[in-house]
Amino acid sequence: MKHYPFRPNARLKALVGKFERMRQKKTPFALKKSEILLLVDYYDSEKIPDKAIEVIDYGIAQFHESAELQVRKTRLFIYNHHHQYAKKLLNRQQFLSLNISQVRLLRLELLISEGKIEKALSNIAALKEEYASSKKILSEIFYLEALAYEKSNRFTESFDALCEVLWIAPEHQDALGKVWMTTEISRKSKDSIVLNSYLLQKEHYSALTWFNLGHAYYSEAEYKKSMEALEFCIIINEDFKAAYFDVVEVCTLLGLHQKATQYLKEAIERFEIDEIVPFMQYGEALIKCGDFRMARKTLKDAQLIDPSDPDLLFLIGETHRLEKNWKAAIPYYELILEEEDYRDDVFHILGGVFFLNAEYDKAEQHFERAIELDDNCATYRSTLASFYLSIGDKKSAEEVLSEAVTDLENVTLEYHYAAILLILGKNKKGMDVLNNALQKDFESYESLYEFAPTLVYNQRVQTIINYYQGE
Repeated sequence: MKHYPFRPNARLKALVGKFERMRQKKTPFALKKSEILLLVDYYDSEKIPDKAIEVIDYGIAQFHESAELQVRKTRLFIYNHHHQYAKKLLNRQQFLSLNISQVRLLRLELLISEGKIEKALSNIAALKEEYASSKKILSEIFYLEALAYEKSNRFTESFDALCEVLWIAPEHQDALGKVWMTTEISRKSKDSIVLNSYLLQKEHYSALTWFNLGHAYYSEAEYKKSMEALEFCIIINEDFKAAYFDVVEVCTLLGLHQKATQYLKEAIERFEIDEIVPFMQYGEALIKCGDFRMARKTLKDAQLIDPSDPDLLFLIGETHRLEKNWKAAIPYYELILEEEDYRDDVFHILGGVFFLNAEYDKAEQHFERAIELDDNCATYRSTLASFYLSIGDKKSAEEVLSEAVTDLENVTLEYHYAAILLILGKNKKGMDVLNNALQKDFESYESLYEFAPTLVYNQRVQTIINYYQGE
């Protein structure tokens, strides 16, 4: 039972071109039934139902007794919400060529599409009993039950019905195509692992089953197993586009950035991609691998799609920043802020770049603006204080941190405040603040040295830290 869950392969373009040329010339032409069905899938996936109907009508005229084409035409009407046309077709004499079970299943699909779920479920219960001995028909009944539950947002029941389909008919492609989505929404990933493991015993080389298993493992945070399953999916079907981008996400979570770049490169080369996100993913993965030049080339290629995308501009700026080419990085961050002046993260990063480029007034302005936009971010307060300390303005650093520890409950800020007090020679207050921070979170004491490395030589500081270490 085909419900068009996938976009047809790009190789259909030649067939589509042939049909369009023949259609324009209005000359008779012959198509195989398989070609007709492929064209119908194509036009339906492209949301051009009128052309899909035109193709199917041509096919029915050519293959008068084809029940498959009659069923497909009915479904085109059902799933494009032409319910009255579907009803007329079901009542016409030509449908005598269909057997009674086919007509009943089509009527069920129509009820579900119309939103008459309770009536559909009532009919399904009766049909289950009537066709209990026919596995093929029973599997289709369970599949329609899954659709009915999905339509009413009852995803747990939908998942259970899909399981019933696949226990009976492990090769049911439409059910396999819905398992991963229903699994995620119903949160039945453990059950999905059991189901898909069973299905792989029946058919080990099912790319879709490996894909579903990969998603189930992902939901259980078993990322290594998820990656392996998705890789098997790609090995079996190199044209399974979604698997490439999903395995990239898992590789990234595992810190396998080099492997992520390999899959992204292959996906970009293999598929016709006209969206900016895959290019940004590839560029970001290359950045994480330290290949800034290649990342920049990839990201600049993506500007042909959208030259002003802020996330794209950010990544290009990052390639320059990480190469310590401050002057080249600055314009990209500034372009972002021209359009999105609420980006505290960009103000913070740009402040750091201005500091490294010795533009201290601009650095201060950008650090302060980041705090104005998000005054609950402890990192922004610490960065501004560290900036003041770096340019020798210890008093301003103290003022920033004094206000910060009053406004925010954050032990790292307390360590930093203790550090600036000790640097200023306010030893009693500094040691009191440090003692309090050590009591709250001893494990974070290294942040004291990160803020003020010279304190590693302070004997008082070492003594109190050794005390809390139990030395």
